[in-house]
Amino acid sequence: MIEYTISPESNIYLTTSQNRVVKWPGVTLKFTKGYGPLENDNPLYKNIYVTSQERTFLENLSPSRLTGGELKTLSVEIIEEKLLLLLNKGGEKKLNEFRDKAREISELLRLNKEFDLLNKKIGALLSTKPTKILTSAAAKAQSYRRTL
Repeated sequence: MIEYTISPESNIYLTTSQNRVVKWPGVTLKFTKGYGPLENDNPLYKNIYVTSQERTFLENLSPSRLTGGELKTLSVEIIEEKLLLLLNKGGEKKLNEFRDKAREISELLRLNKEFDLLNKKIGALLSTKPTKILTSAAAKAQSYRRTL
């Protein structure tokens, strides 16, 4: 769903126990202090985990400062379009299951504001909440189609 790739500025953002920056030729690893792996995060190699999709969405809805010419989070438009893909691939049931898991994770990580925003966006996509919160043209169109 969300691609785990190098950013346009050649950065990789990682969460760990301490803040630090490691520069390699062609890429910079930016470590940010944060929560460790959760039960539904996916092991990648030894003590390295890839966050679950639900956690990834929540963390990408967290406020982020512009550093080195870019944000470490995805734009709201991209997040909405990824939610729309999830809806189109798995239907309402899958999107609601996603929301339920995100709710649980938000409570563990104290990402309540981020979950609130995610919940509103999912509700708008499903036409159960006001659609004015949507910013992506594709998400707005989907919401409009569902009201017809």
